[in-house]
Order: sequence, then C-alpha cells, then structure tokens
Amino acid sequence: LKNAQHFLLSLDPRRHGKNVRNDFLKFMKYAEIFCLPMARQQARESCEK
Repeated sequence: LKNAQHFLLSLDPRRHGKNVRNDFLKFMKYAEIFCLPMARQQARESCEK
C-alpha cells in the first residue's frame, strides 16, 4: 500500500513525463511481485475446494 501511495503521489502533472512513465513501470513491477504469490495462493485454495 505504501508503494501505491508513492505511485499516486508521483503522478504529479508538474513532473517530467518520462519520470512518471518510469515510476509507473516500477510500480507495475512491484505490483506483480506482490500480487503473484497471493494469486497463486488463492488459486491453490480454490482448487482444493
């Protein structure tokens, strides 16, 4: 959640567009790292049911 807040703050329109894009790519990488294990866990649980 901290990363998400940082990401939203980094969308300040006064910043250079390239920086915003880099921040977005970084955020997506963090989101993947965070979400993949959770998604796997949920898939495993739903298969066991």
